[in-house]
Amino acid sequence: MLLLGLALCTLLLLLRTLYRFFLSPLSSVPGPNLAKVSRLWKVGRALDGTIMSNLFDLHEKLGPLVRIGPNEVSVRSADDISLLYGFSTKFYKAGDYYDAWKPPIPVKHPGHFPTLDPAVHAKYRRPVAGVYAMRQVLASEEYVEGPVSDLLLLLDDAAEAGKPFDIGAAMHYFAYEVVFELAFGGSLGFLKKGEDIGLLIDSLHAVTKFGHVKGQLPSGCKQLLSTPAGRRFSRWVTKSVWGHKGDPNVIWETASQRVATRWQEREDGKPEGRKDFLSAFMEATDPDTGKRYSQFYVTLEAMDMLVGYYCKRTSSRPLSAHGEPASASTCPSRDLGDARRGSHHLPAFLCLSRQARVHPGLREGGPSAHHGDRRYTPSSGPPGDSLSPDGAVIAETFLPGGTIVGMSAFVTHTDFAAFGPTARQYKPERWLSVERGELEKKLLTFGAGTRVCIGKNVSLVEMAKLIPTIIHNYDLSFATTEKWRVWEGWFNGHSDFLVNLQRRDV
Repeated sequence: MLLLGLALCTLLLLLRTLYRFFLSPLSSVPGPNLAKVSRLWKVGRALDGTIMSNLFDLHEKLGPLVRIGPNEVSVRSADDISLLYGFSTKFYKAGDYYDAWKPPIPVKHPGHFPTLDPAVHAKYRRPVAGVYAMRQVLASEEYVEGPVSDLLLLLDDAAEAGKPFDIGAAMHYFAYEVVFELAFGGSLGFLKKGEDIGLLIDSLHAVTKFGHVKGQLPSGCKQLLSTPAGRRFSRWVTKSVWGHKGDPNVIWETASQRVATRWQEREDGKPEGRKDFLSAFMEATDPDTGKRYSQFYVTLEAMDMLVGYYCKRTSSRPLSAHGEPASASTCPSRDLGDARRGSHHLPAFLCLSRQARVHPGLREGGPSAHHGDRRYTPSSGPPGDSLSPDGAVIAETFLPGGTIVGMSAFVTHTDFAAFGPTARQYKPERWLSVERGELEKKLLTFGAGTRVCIGKNVSLVEMAKLIPTIIHNYDLSFATTEKWRVWEGWFNGHSDFLVNLQRRDV
């Protein structure tokens, strides 16, 4: 009976493989042979962190549609952005990938990112959406200046030392100092100490990397990985295979400690300090009950923010492509001087955002580590996040209902059909042309439509204030001819971004 059972299972597996390869409605869509019959192709690319480069190469070879899973297709053309991600789209999040980001325990609202139903997502996002609005971020702009000052002092030390400096790591620290200032009312001290305190950033990197792998797996595998044994296995992978030293528990502990402290202060009647994201979360009310969220749900929101803002830490990449030193000099600025080192001046965001040379540079971004002349994006994609219940015609090919589709920002941004013959060159002048409005519609740096990164405005303020200030005050050059390393996943991560720094005489 055992042999008969094994033979039957083998036969069924063979028949399913043959169906997916030859008879599936997607059989005419080109792609890797392994991807046509199994999710293992995407799992492999998630494990080795090469999904973005592979998608680019496949689209170059195979065209605008590439089959990257038995029921999944990657789309290249910018013409399909509104179809997939527009506010009136009939495409919805596909559960398989997003289920990987749900809390390990059942909760009514698992967070903004893994919530699939658009109506439910909108209902729960509405009470806290104002926190992330540009006007709210600009109201807290002064609190970004502390981390900027700390970073500039760190860069001064590096310039004085005259040794190669990992500016990528420093920018990671800066991004999370800003998050803690805006969200929790005070920095954690990454920049002052020049280190990853509590290995929080390393833990976030490990969690997002493994979450991306987990998202490619079938539901049964996800459930196994949510068990205690599965969590131990995930930690073994992140530590033994990828070399991370952080502990995922530190993320929850960091969020819960900050929330618990603030919660106790409120119960003790302590006067409220400055307004920050956490105070807004604590004032928000559950749309179902009309009551304020519990401490547990506020902690979930805070942790969701820490993980979600991980995409912001890639903001340092445009530094590799910016070379205009004068952009910051014509804006009113606040002196962030240090008596030991002279003075730094930090321009206001609203002035910088109007500068002719700053806006195009931020839109254009920086080149990729793998393709030095192409623009970089914070996310590799596609997460497989759109599901068409009725089917759709994309790139002159009908994709049946239930097909999972997605777009990679990097693949779309390097498409000649979208950005012309200079699509793979750093050319900020394109954003000064009369076609700027049309180009904006093709930009996926922070997503589009219903899939825009919730931390977009914070990242824009960071980059607009910091990058021109750095370029104005320092000469930067690569410290090595070797390309820095990039981990390509749901959030791209870079390391070994070594530069030589020299203070400008300004």
